[in-house]
Amino acid sequence: MDLGKALAKVYELAEQNALDSSTTRSDEDLNTEALEQREALNTVHDFIVNQFGDNDWHVLVVDPQQFHTIIAALRFYQEKGQGSPYRRSYWIHHLATGGDEDVTSLNTEDIDDLVYMINTGG
Repeated sequence: MDLGKALAKVYELAEQNALDSSTTRSDEDLNTEALEQREALNTVHDFIVNQFGDNDWHVLVVDPQQFHTIIAALRFYQEKGQGSPYRRSYWIHHLATGGDEDVTSLNTEDIDDLVYMINTGG
């Protein structure tokens, strides 16, 4: 599956899941859709890895409610001064760095950039 088809399939399945969330589908239909979505997401992931040479990229498909909750959580984190490692608890710092001492967590400006990137899709 090429990247364009994979992205189209991811969007199609996400839209279908949002529209069909109130209807009952058979286990077979759900399994088929899950396999199609996994294949499409794997294609997108492989493209990213090949382009950027790193296997730590994450592709996340969310519905509108989840999307806005992520934005709100980032803004709340920022509003509470969590962009500074000296102002956050050990637990939050551990989450912000993935527990890796070599990872630098995002500061307030980086969070602005991340929110912008998420909102604009790039």
